[in-house]
Amino acid sequence: MNNILVRRMLDAIDRQYSEAMTLRTVSAQVGRQPAHLGRLFRQEVGVTFREYLTRVRLERATGLIREGVKIEAIALSVGYRSKKNFYQQFKRHYGTTPLPYRSQAVPAVSEPAGILRARLGPEPIRRESDVSLGALVSTVRISNRAWRLAVRAQRLMLKHFTRLRIGILLTNEVGRYVGANPAATSLTRYSLNELRELSPEDLFVDPRSMETRGVWQFLMLHPNPPDQSLNAIVRSKAGEGISVRLVTFRNFLWGHRELSAMLGEQVAAAV
Repeated sequence: MNNILVRRMLDAIDRQYSEAMTLRTVSAQVGRQPAHLGRLFRQEVGVTFREYLTRVRLERATGLIREGVKIEAIALSVGYRSKKNFYQQFKRHYGTTPLPYRSQAVPAVSEPAGILRARLGPEPIRRESDVSLGALVSTVRISNRAWRLAVRAQRLMLKHFTRLRIGILLTNEVGRYVGANPAATSLTRYSLNELRELSPEDLFVDPRSMETRGVWQFLMLHPNPPDQSLNAIVRSKAGEGISVRLVTFRNFLWGHRELSAMLGEQVAAAV
């Protein structure tokens, strides 16, 4: 994040998300006009100030829901004075209300930093800061307060999407497949167009315990380190059951221009 004003806004959200916050109240702290800050924020972060604040609040809420905290207390603790508004926002983002979410929620899988040390060739992926895929996974798994860092990490992943040797599948907000890299189509033997007709229920033997809406799914035949267990079975087009290590990440890039452009290119190539 290069813009110091936006960094200050993000820090304010991290500290004060449970309070009554608006772009106007934060602009008073930062000392700039709300309209100017709103434009800067969307340009740097990729979503509006309000949308980012909502995401931070709801991500905090999901952790408390998993811990069994009362829903009314959760709504208040993450900044919602209206229980009805909290329920509406939660359902809009997660497709269900908090109580059903609690019964369905599965704790996030904790993966060692080295699990995705995939190779593009003789050398791992690198950028200016010499980030490996292991570091990328650590960044994606970072706490909700560092959501913006997860966005950066997924942008890096997207940049190398077609070159990664780990199979990657992408679902939309209703859980349908909309993207797949060559490694994924090679593993499943389905073309992208065929995958777009499938749901996770069609592709996996038992998908009931996994989050399937708006996620990246990593499929690994040979986990790294090798003592990681294979935890899912993929049905290939030939009907073969293929055991894989499945790792799921929430998609923080949904609606971003770079992701839309990649999906458009994939659709065009598949026609």
